[in-house]
Amino acid sequence: MIVAKRYAVALMIVSVISFCSCVGDSQTSDVKVTNDCAITNVTLGTLKRVVTTKKSEGKDTTYLTTVYGGLYPMYIDQLSKEIYNADSLPLGTDVKSVVFSTFTSDGSVAYRTEAGSDTLYSSTDSIDFSSPRLFTCYSYSGKAKKTYTVRVNVRKTDPNLFVWSRLGAESELASLAGTNMLIKDGTLHLFGIQDGKSLLFTASTDSIVQWAKSDLTGDVPDNTSDVKLFGGKFWGVKDSCLVASDDGLFWESVNVEALPAVRSIVGASSAFLFVLCADGVYQSKSGIVWAKERLDDAYDKLPVAGMSFTVLGMDFNSSFDNLLWAGMTSSGNLSLWKKTSDRTSETNDVWSYYPSTEG
Repeated sequence: MIVAKRYAVALMIVSVISFCSCVGDSQTSDVKVTNDCAITNVTLGTLKRVVTTKKSEGKDTTYLTTVYGGLYPMYIDQLSKEIYNADSLPLGTDVKSVVFSTFTSDGSVAYRTEAGSDTLYSSTDSIDFSSPRLFTCYSYSGKAKKTYTVRVNVRKTDPNLFVWSRLGAESELASLAGTNMLIKDGTLHLFGIQDGKSLLFTASTDSIVQWAKSDLTGDVPDNTSDVKLFGGKFWGVKDSCLVASDDGLFWESVNVEALPAVRSIVGASSAFLFVLCADGVYQSKSGIVWAKERLDDAYDKLPVAGMSFTVLGMDFNSSFDNLLWAGMTSSGNLSLWKKTSDRTSETNDVWSYYPSTEG
């Protein structure tokens, strides 16, 4: 029965096309009817959205708002015959009654209903997109057709909501001090101190259930909470010298050039490793050759404890990063420094000090 209905719709479209092409006198007989068939432009209309929030007393409440579909472009992939919005609609958007504000095509269009039958598309149709729909465009010649899968994507979760899931308890992890977590090649590397001994616990990011415990060997860093990941290696400091490890387990000293006594690893971007030395800050692209950084204020205002290093890529130029370095100075004052770094150049841009303010 469904096949018969689809055939009837297709036959109806072809009949209408044939009738229209025959209307008129012999003076219009030179009009050419093509075999082109394509959906060329689709724009979502106005949609309703249910937003859930909390009242002042902490109870959940909902309200209805409007989503302007034109802000979420529909992309048409003519090769894969798919139409979809790459930027999903906000969580709670109702897509059970979607009306398109724009829908243009080279040919006549029919779509598959929830009941499984095909019906001619009209600009006033309200369509349920809880699941993908099939749209078929028929050429005006009636000799060709193209069927598209049309999806209207809606977010499943709130992008501003971060939900933490509790994992199984691991007693040994709870007993660690000075912990430092890094991720390399899909594996979590948790450095820590247990009974005065430096240890490494590893687990897969795919299944954080079982942790493997290992001892560190070789030139083990003095402070594993200071270890950073750069260039596929782990970097640390032992006896004021730079040490490195491929796996985080076996450590060895690094033969560096022109690097004074190292106090700590500051941080790393995708292009540079930064260390704090006895006379200033140094950067390197290899970990071997180092260059001293320029500061716009005094050395004693640099952070030496409780340090945090953040890399923020620039939107307008993908080659540049904003580097933020914060912590406490040797005198116990809060300190914040910033630098703009060009990943493609050796240019030694200055580190700028931002005094803390009160008020």
